[in-house]
Amino acid sequence: MNDSIRPTINRPSGGSPRHMQQRALTTRHAILDASAAIFDARGYSAASIKDVITSKDLSKGALFYHFPSKEAIAQQLVHGWSSAVETAFSGACTAAEPPAQKLRRVFLDLSRGVESDLQLRAGMKLTLEAGIEGAHQAYRQWVDTTGDVVDEGIADGTIRDTAHAHHLAWNVCAGFVGIVNAAPIMREDVDLPTRIDDLLTAHLSLVVAR
Repeated sequence: MNDSIRPTINRPSGGSPRHMQQRALTTRHAILDASAAIFDARGYSAASIKDVITSKDLSKGALFYHFPSKEAIAQQLVHGWSSAVETAFSGACTAAEPPAQKLRRVFLDLSRGVESDLQLRAGMKLTLEAGIEGAHQAYRQWVDTTGDVVDEGIADGTIRDTAHAHHLAWNVCAGFVGIVNAAPIMREDVDLPTRIDDLLTAHLSLVVAR
């Protein structure tokens, strides 16, 4: 057969594989964006798959192609938050600075991320949802990793070995979540990183060795 008239076979319809992959990634991101907005505004329990589909004009087939359930979407958002926490701590731990300063750097980085990225904000909030498998473990890991940095400071003498220091990780993580949840209700003209910096200053002033 002449090559010029050879029929094309085994090519998927709808564009090249690269184009199809990009389209799938775009759809997946749209699902996560829509879900994050709804979870953030209404909470996990009050949100539904139908809400997600209608908010971005998605098809049910497209959504279930990427995620088998509402919980699977939430777990992906929680995973995104956990990855951001891990990245923030990894970056801070390579810096040659006191542990207290590392904590300030980490929590300010996370506050900027939560302020600008809806998926991160929703993922953080979802770590407290009892109905999402693995969510609480993500929150505990955040507290434990924070505690490891505090312990580093106690060991090197830059953080005093007090009861408040041993409660510090729990207090700053819980305070961070509380500020994020309260910020849109209060509607004050103060950005989230400033509020988080105030939180850290208040707690660290009680434990940093002079």
